Amino acid sequence: MDNQRALLLKLEFFWWFIAALMAAVLVLPIYLQLPDFPHIGLNVLLVFCFIFFTRHIFFLRFTFIAKRQYLKVALFFIMIPVVFLLIQKLNFLQGYINEGILFNDLEKLPYKEQLKLEKYIRHEILLVGTAAIVSAILFAIRMLISVWKYRNRGTV
Repeated sequence: MDNQRALLLKLEFFWWFIAALMAAVLVLPIYLQLPDFPHIGLNVLLVFCFIFFTRHIFFLRFTFIAKRQYLKVALFFIMIPVVFLLIQKLNFLQGYINEGILFNDLEKLPYKEQLKLEKYIRHEILLVGTAAIVSAILFAIRMLISVWKYRNRGTV
């Protein structure tokens, strides 16, 4: 049993490393061009949410919460405000971009760089934010399905 727990812990660290690597890859172009961008932390949070929820959707049986039924039910109810919070944050970032406030941050760059970076930020935030929201909804559904399967079939 200790060997299985050690393997789960190694797998958990591996996924946190993948999430950190993915966040760095996606945010690094913004940070290199615009180090004082005010929403880098929120962007990293969206990437972590997307990876965390997605891995639990597909690899739930290889996580610590696989057989903890009460935790899965609690996570289902926790996901309701989390989904609304993610929607609110994505809406805030879209408003930040659409109202032209982003261009105020990009003023110190050459015009072509401004256009490229603005396009990258717009698409990256929209993609990652939408992916985080969809994966959060599916994560909640997956928790309920897992509880049902465990009670009726004995599987995760």
